[in-house]
Amino acid sequence: ALNGGCIALGFGLLALLPASLAARLPVDAATTWILWALLLFVGFDLGVEAHHLDLRKLPPHLLLVPVANIALSLGSGLLVGAFTKLTLREGLLLHAGLGWYSLSSVLLAERGLVLLSILAFIHNVARELLAILSAPLAARLNPYLPIYLGGATSMDVMLPFVQAHSGRAYTLVSFYSGVVCSLAVVPLVRLIAG
Repeated sequence: ALNGGCIALGFGLLALLPASLAARLPVDAATTWILWALLLFVGFDLGVEAHHLDLRKLPPHLLLVPVANIALSLGSGLLVGAFTKLTLREGLLLHAGLGWYSLSSVLLAERGLVLLSILAFIHNVARELLAILSAPLAARLNPYLPIYLGGATSMDVMLPFVQAHSGRAYTLVSFYSGVVCSLAVVPLVRLIAG
């Protein structure tokens, strides 16, 4: 409720400003700096968690979270390819971005797959929005679910949502999964694209 209230308040305040003044506000720059500050504080929190965490006591299955994330994403791509007009390869490429919309769409466009690049961009942005909006419910179903939904964004944009809804214990797993997924995007796209 607080998040929705803040969004509504910000929208209302901007709507009340004269258009000439609203157009001059450095909203993009401020948003970027605020996001960086948020990530900085999440990083501080991760550092505190790491000091209290004995990595030898972590269950080994946590190392498989990014592997499962990649497998589920590619499996979803196969389903899309099987049940739409896309080929299986196109379905895999659509999902191989693992939520990293700014990279996967560029990689596809470089290979001349312009339409698929546009679809991948839309798909990955939608994935990120779905992950953010569904995080409260998803975490109630399974605390790992917001991490899976976030894919590569689990290391940055999704971190505050994972921490808030899954719990602080899951932030390190989320960060680790996001890093591995991010590192996997380029090889996956190249391998599938050929």
